Amino acid sequence: MKKKYYFSFAIFLIIFLFFSTNIVLAYEVLDKFPTIPGLPPIKNMDPQNPNIGHFVGYFFGLGIYLVGILSLISFTIGAVGLIFSVDNPETASNAKDRMKGALIGLVLTLTSFIIIRTINDKLVTPVLTPLGGVGGVFYVSGQNQIPAPMEEPDTSTIPEGYNQLKYCCNSNCSGGDGPALLVWKFPKKGLESENNLLNVNVARISCGGSLGISFGSFKLAFEKPGVYYFLGSDCNGYSSTSITYSNNKLSDPFNKNVKSIKIINNNKSKFGVILHREGGLDRGSECTKPIINTGTSYICRNIPENIQVSAVDVFTLENNPEQAGDGVSFYSEPYGWDTGAQAGYYIKENKAINPYLEINAEIMCFDYKNIDRPDAYKFACNGKCKKSNNNESDSSESDSSESDSSESCSYNACENFKNCPGSIKVSGNYLVAVYSKINEGSFYCQTFKKDVVNLKAEPVTTSAIDSVYIIATK
Repeated sequence: MKKKYYFSFAIFLIIFLFFSTNIVLAYEVLDKFPTIPGLPPIKNMDPQNPNIGHFVGYFFGLGIYLVGILSLISFTIGAVGLIFSVDNPETASNAKDRMKGALIGLVLTLTSFIIIRTINDKLVTPVLTPLGGVGGVFYVSGQNQIPAPMEEPDTSTIPEGYNQLKYCCNSNCSGGDGPALLVWKFPKKGLESENNLLNVNVARISCGGSLGISFGSFKLAFEKPGVYYFLGSDCNGYSSTSITYSNNKLSDPFNKNVKSIKIINNNKSKFGVILHREGGLDRGSECTKPIINTGTSYICRNIPENIQVSAVDVFTLENNPEQAGDGVSFYSEPYGWDTGAQAGYYIKENKAINPYLEINAEIMCFDYKNIDRPDAYKFACNGKCKKSNNNESDSSESDSSESDSSESCSYNACENFKNCPGSIKVSGNYLVAVYSKINEGSFYCQTFKKDVVNLKAEPVTTSAIDSVYIIATK
């Protein structure tokens, strides 16, 4: 009797192991998800805007494999129990029932696998199926059309004659209102390409439009407001989907490879971005000036070659000044808002930030009204600060000295924010970008969304402050 069950157990193990020879159970260094044989792999995925359809099929298939493993474990437990229950008929009966249940479970699991793999592949390949009275994305052959998937890994499997993609926003497929459809066109099947995706192009189809299928594979997404990264200049080549939040390290293939960006707005949301080199959101880096789209359409901008973009500040503009907050204050000393600091102040109230403001640091002249400080601290060269008249407070005191005597000049004077970048108080939803010049046309910057208690300890003050941007954000 024992030999019989040993033999059954061995046969079961051989069958299961043979069936599982192609299962990848170990994570590769560069792959977030291992490949499951017979199911669509998760690859070329934008982690910032993942396609939910990928995960539906992937985890459904993964669940089937896990059920198979649990069946094996249950069968093993039953077999071991049977071996050690020779003198206990009741325990032996329970062990047999467990083994039978495990085998039945395995059969059902294998049946499920066969069904989703060969009989109804739409279970693991979600499609944009149109509902009554609405549109969708279709393969078209003459007057005939069939629903197209959000991703097609091999266009050679499309039924013969269906050689066009058609995007319909309504039931009769004639114009209509809706977002544009983006089509990533891969030259090879399996969403593969040569030259690190440089020969992958993205087509844009408006409602009622169509596209001939002359590529190996494709994936689809709807165009949404936000920032788009491109591997080619002039917003050409492979692109990301819509990005609407900041990121300290871009995902591949965009990290250090972005050549241009597109910013798409609508009537409700307007976006901007500051592009940084590696680590820019933590401690600052070489960066671009803010790229802001204040319109309701789109803008395209090429990126300077010296900026190998690795980090981004993405922001949504607040066009109502009062909604953003009270404003931003700049001080000549750390913790400048503390009375004991005896700091000069430069204040920008919310009404002046609509929706953003650029200020030359030399004309950010500090006021010292009711601040007990000697003139040698307050004014360089007799207080002749290049006033912008932007300070909301009374600044008449800083013009009190008219003498041209060089003896009155003080290299240590805290006359403006360029000379004395002490601290910043952010009262509301504002992005404050502080810039220092590296050379002509090249800048180092740091961005802040909260109070900066001691700006002198920040890397951006290693060189003289050049300018400041204040951006009202949502």
